[in-house]
Amino acid sequence: MAAAPPVELPLQLRIMTISHMTRDSLLALPLVQAWVQAYSGRMGSQAENVVVNALAAHMECLEVAPGHELCLEGDPASGCMWFLANGEMAAISERYCVAISEALEDDTARPDQVASAVAEA
Repeated sequence: MAAAPPVELPLQLRIMTISHMTRDSLLALPLVQAWVQAYSGRMGSQAENVVVNALAAHMECLEVAPGHELCLEGDPASGCMWFLANGEMAAISERYCVAISEALEDDTARPDQVASAVAEA
């Protein structure tokens, strides 16, 4: 019996779900830790939530067969950061990483505005 296709969730619910599922794994990544540290002075305790939510807004669910090779040594970079956690994988496009950085650079933005701006990228 084939698995049913995933249900598409509304954006805010998808962000909340993915953030909850990937928070610990994302915060363990040095790149994400650096973003949180860089913006915690301005955003305080909200920095972790904003960074994780901004990344979660652009994660895509992918179904990959066991043994499938995503890339091989020497292959040109695809412009994505692959994220694998608990047997589930997601890709974050380079343009979203740029959008996250640009949104976090805005000194006048509130944390909820940063998450919204990145979600619209």
